[in-house]
Amino acid sequence: MDSKTDLSELSIEKLQQLKQENLENKWNYHHLINDCDKMDKFYTYFIYKKCNHEWKRSNIYCGPYDSPPKICIKCGLAMDNYIRLPT
Repeated sequence: MDSKTDLSELSIEKLQQLKQENLENKWNYHHLINDCDKMDKFYTYFIYKKCNHEWKRSNIYCGPYDSPPKICIKCGLAMDNYIRLPT
């Protein structure tokens, strides 16, 4: 919809239709984002499993009781002993 259209000039039926279309678009984008997040987790899993890691301590700040994470210099992922295939 053109942003210059004056909404006060539209009928109630047209406004309801536009609202429904907007809601459908919102949910379609929501599902698309969820699908992209899931694919990102699959990619991360397979990169982690295929890489021949070379670990290096990161200089990221951590808490007083934590040690800095180990980061692979080849794939850039943090060491994760519990990585699993997403469901």
